[in-house]
This record gives sequence, C-alpha cells and structure tokens, in this order.
Amino acid sequence: MATAEAHYEVARARCDLLKGKAEKRCEKDAKAAREAAIRQARVEKVDATGGIFGEGAKGKAAAGKS
Repeated sequence: MATAEAHYEVARARCDLLKGKAEKRCEKDAKAAREAAIRQARVEKVDATGGIFGEGAKGKAAAGKS
C-alpha cells in the first residue's frame, strides 16, 4: 500500500502543474488510481495469506468442485 501512496503523491505533484478543470480531473483520476491500487493490494494479501478458507486463492469452495 506504500507504493500506492507514493504513486499518488507523484500524480498529485503532476496535477499541481495543471489549472482549472484539468487539475480537478487529474486529482480525481489520481485518487481513483490510488483506491484501485489499495483494493488490489488487499485482494493479493488475502490470496497470499489464505483468505477466509485458509487455502489461498483456491479456498475450500473451489476444492469441493472436482
């Protein structure tokens, strides 16, 4: 998640060079990209740690579907 924050800070710095509607749109896009990166990091963390089923991305539900 630290990477998402770093990318966000760089994007915000780029947005500061713009004016008016372009700046607001840039900031909105930067925030959306940060949120998407954070959500993706959370999904990857759940998959890596085993999630609620304790078996990674497969899970018990997927294991039962043979």
